[in-house]
Formats: sequence, structure tokens, C-alpha cells
Amino acid sequence: MDISNSFNSFYSTKQRLKKSLKTRQKIIGREIRNIASSQSHGHEIFHRNFSISELREAVGHIRCAKSPGPDNFHPEFLKHLGCNALSVLLTLYNHSWKYGVPAIWKKAIVVPIPKKNKPLDDLNSYSPISLTNILSKVMERMITSRLDWYLETNNLLTSSQAGFRKWQSTNQQVAFLGQSIKDALDQRHSALALFVDFEAAFDKVWRLKCIQKLQTLGVCNNMLMWIRNFISQRFSAVRFGNAISSFKQSETGLPQGTVISPILFNIFINDLLASDGLTNMALFADDLAIWCSTPKRDQSKLNTILNLTLERLHLWCIENNMTVNLKKTTCQFFTFNRQSFSPQLVYNGLPVQQSDVSIYLGCALDNKLKWTKHAELVVSKARKRLSILKRLTVVK
Repeated sequence: MDISNSFNSFYSTKQRLKKSLKTRQKIIGREIRNIASSQSHGHEIFHRNFSISELREAVGHIRCAKSPGPDNFHPEFLKHLGCNALSVLLTLYNHSWKYGVPAIWKKAIVVPIPKKNKPLDDLNSYSPISLTNILSKVMERMITSRLDWYLETNNLLTSSQAGFRKWQSTNQQVAFLGQSIKDALDQRHSALALFVDFEAAFDKVWRLKCIQKLQTLGVCNNMLMWIRNFISQRFSAVRFGNAISSFKQSETGLPQGTVISPILFNIFINDLLASDGLTNMALFADDLAIWCSTPKRDQSKLNTILNLTLERLHLWCIENNMTVNLKKTTCQFFTFNRQSFSPQLVYNGLPVQQSDVSIYLGCALDNKLKWTKHAELVVSKARKRLSILKRLTVVK
């Protein structure tokens, strides 16, 4: 129990809003209310009741292997509901759609999972896995389906973002980055890439700011109010062994383990670094790569361009309660030029470390983009798995 309470205090402390943003929080709240009072009904999907076909589709996406949340409701129960029971459940969801979120749906049980090769006596060495309520997941799935259709149909999400979107993957972003740098090298240019790591990105999302961004995109009525109610005043407890801590409230962050959080994160980070015509950007959720290229004779301009971009990034982070982790943020120089060049990038007065080999979305990138380092990485992983297969088949 002592360990569970320690974990819960640690996680709840990390999810507190900065004092400097408390005043801004009140202003944003008033702005949301003012806009809501002047908004029309908007698109019908923002207020229309859910249909039985939407419910059946959402239930079909629930996986039986999912663990139950605080309500101890197992997904198998939903899978075997008959027509009458589904009709009753639909009535419950439409009631929530109009009047708010049940308190139990805003609670989660967090299970700390140890990270590989990390000291077990350090609270930072554990990944918090949240178990949320299955009934809530179905409601979230129906809302997410409508919200995703609205955003994609109206092209409201930046083309730089490939995370949590249909028909897009990490391969697409790696190919975009790799081809762009290869084209620069083929033209005898040099390129400088910046790989940014956000510290606990999901846990630092400013919830009210996220609601304001949703409203800016045209989301209103029942959908806006339901999402605001769902992500506010959330509570979590930590389970360690057989002990469960008391519930504590968190002030920031999107709830881990929920269906709707990924699309809300895309909306929150959607206004990150609008294109300036000098740099390229690729996002996969919070994995950010920024790069630019110049002729070899103008290599010094690479520092100037990306330092200006880093200033804009810093201002965005201040405005949105986000933090860049400089320990994991690196830059890499790509060139065929034999003349040495040392990138001098600075973020908030601190230097950005340079790397000769960067890992982006699982791919190792070397300075000349020959992919030899990535091939070595793949071979190393394959050999480990081959050893396991040999033991399983008793082959020497």
C-alpha cells in the first residue's frame, strides 16, 4: 500500500498546471463560454443522438483481451449482449450525451510496468498503464468516430501529422524525411535535422486549452461539452501487487488508456510550428522531426534557420504548458562534403547535442543516409530472436 501511494503521489504531482498559467486558465474559460453562447448548432453530428448501428460498430471494436477498469465490467459482457440489452445501453449513452459523464467513467486504475534495464527503486523507471472503464470506451469510440470524420472531411488537421490517423503510418514519415534528405544530397546540398523529444507529452496537455482548440475548429454543442466534462476532474489510483491506493485528482494531461485521447492530442498539437517555407516537419503523435537544407557554400545558414525555429518552438511550449526534453533531443548533419561543420543549435539558452546516428521512429539514420546503421540494427534484433527460436526448436 505504501508503494502504491508513493506512485500515485508521484504521478499526480507531475500532472499539475504551472502557476504562471493559472490566471490564463480563467481567461480561457471565459472565452470558451462567450463563444459557446454565440455559436449556432453547427453540424448535426455534434448534437444528434447515437444510433443502434453506431453502437454495434463501437462494440465490435472492443477487444475481449482488455482488462476491466474501476467498475470491474469485462468486455466479454458487451460482446454477448442481445438486442434488448443493447437498446437499454443506447438509452444510457444518449442520456450521457445530453447530461454529462458518470463519475465512475472519469476514474482509472494505473498499473506501473518496469522499463527495461532501469533501476527498480526509481519511480521514473516505470511506465504507467491506465485501466479505464469498458462502458466508457464504447461511448468514446462513437464520439471519436464522428470527430475523426469531421476533422478529415474538412482537412482540419495538419498534413505533417501521421499519428493516430487512418491510412497513415510511421513508414510514411520516415520515407518523407529520408527522401527529402536524399534529394538534398543528390543536389550536392547539406541538410540539418532536429529530432525533438517532448517530456511526458500526454501528461502535460493543458485540458482547457485543448477544449479551446476544439472550439476553434468548429466543434460545439453536446460533443464539446461531453469531451470537456470527460477530461476534467479526473481521478486515478495505483495498483501495485494486490494493493490499490486512494484516488487522487490530476490537473493536466489526457487520460491514458482511453479511446478519445489520441485524437485530442492531435488537435492539441495541431498548431505546432506553421510552415515557414524554409523548413520541413514530420510528426507522428509527439515524435517531431524538423529539417532544412542549403547549398554547401551556405552551410552556416542551417544554424540560423533552425535556431529561429527553436525559438518559435520554445514560445509554443510556453503558451501550451509543454516541455522539451533536451536530454533526448538531438540534431544531425547530413552531407557528402568533406569540410567539417559543427551545428550550433540552442534551445532556451541551452545547447542541443549533436548525434552521428539518430533513431527516428525505429529507423537508424547515418550522416550520409546509406542505411548501413539501420541494417546493422535490424540484423542485431533478428539475431536475438533467432537465438530464441533455436532454443525453442532445440537446434544447436
